[in-house]
Amino acid sequence: MKRKKNLTLIFNSIEEEHLGKDVFLTPFYLGRVLGYAVNIVYGSTETNKTMPKEWRGVNLHPLRQKGLLAKFFYLFWHAWSIDLLMLFHFSYGTLLLGLTYKLLHPSGILYVKADGLAILAQEEQLCRSNNWKVKILCYWFKKLLKKIDKISIEIEDDYKRLCEPVFGISVKDKLTLMLNGFDEDILGNLHMEEKTLSQKENIFLTVGRIGSYQKNSEMFLQALKMIDLKGWKVVFIGPIEKNENDFRVYINSFFQNNPHLKNVVLFTGPIYDKKVLWEWYNRAKVFVFTSRFESFGIVLMEAFRFRDYMLSTKVGFAEEAISYGYGDFLEQEDVNALAVKLQAIIDEKVQLKESAMPSSTLFEKFSWEYQVSQNLKFDR
Repeated sequence: MKRKKNLTLIFNSIEEEHLGKDVFLTPFYLGRVLGYAVNIVYGSTETNKTMPKEWRGVNLHPLRQKGLLAKFFYLFWHAWSIDLLMLFHFSYGTLLLGLTYKLLHPSGILYVKADGLAILAQEEQLCRSNNWKVKILCYWFKKLLKKIDKISIEIEDDYKRLCEPVFGISVKDKLTLMLNGFDEDILGNLHMEEKTLSQKENIFLTVGRIGSYQKNSEMFLQALKMIDLKGWKVVFIGPIEKNENDFRVYINSFFQNNPHLKNVVLFTGPIYDKKVLWEWYNRAKVFVFTSRFESFGIVLMEAFRFRDYMLSTKVGFAEEAISYGYGDFLEQEDVNALAVKLQAIIDEKVQLKESAMPSSTLFEKFSWEYQVSQNLKFDR
């Protein structure tokens, strides 16, 4: 019996939340399209010890250690059995693992999913350096770019940048712009009844790492102090930041100074159950996203899929989503403007209309299967 071809993703560390993100869904759908067996190899941590060994037909293989050396030794022993190696990001780890794979298995396919430019964004600075270590690094990145068979990138501006030579190497012929899609398979299996506008509730929703510098949650909270919610509720979903700062202190102070908001502004914590999470999108009329920066922003895709009116800074998928006419942009750090937009929705000065919502025919284009099948085509 002919051996089924093997697609392997080697990733730093898989947590439960990754099972609903591009880290899992890209190799899952790529394996389906190509007819390959799929393995995800990852480093063990204290928080992922209870991960299943298999999920949706994908084998999850934890290494004993988290570091790069453990991944290198795994690849050293298994490179010849891997027909397609997938790596994330342009990092030092990708440099080492990608070149090792191509050395040990020259005919194998090497695919890098770039979540932003990462170290490639520093190309000009690196190339101008006279440091011999930096020159060696540039030399090996040139080698890597020549060896890679396929690169996908999520953001159009980054795609345009990579259409130009990087480290003197053109990767345009192996480059594709591929959005992070929506997992229509799971939605179908959940048998959720998608709500119309008249069935949705007066809820402002936001999802992310609440209180991190990136998400700028304080901008949303500051705007809430300036408006009359008139029966609307506000829901923050996601872990409360503890490392960059203890955002719980900020939240406690917010409620102490605004006790009238305590019963209408809700912090749920993280929700990993997709049915529970997606029901919040399904119920909410408006999705608010104040992020300072994003690569793609999967939560934006989820809000778009459930036809939430979107108020977002110009980051990630927001520009694509709002281009269909159901939403409005926020200026970075402009709390007053956000408050005005929120109040206008509450007072119905901005009319949310069923007819303006994204049509169901759009959603096939944004499904994971469509994105992968259309954009990840390999010559061999």
